[in-house]
Amino acid sequence: MTLIRPISPIWVGMTDFVRYKYKLALIIDT
Repeated sequence: MTLIRPISPIWVGMTDFVRYKYKLALIIDT
């Protein structure tokens, strides 16, 4: 669990990037 702590911010950033990419893909798909 201690390892997940420092990775937490990175994971959040990655999730935000994936969400942004997903949003773009949705707009392009529509």
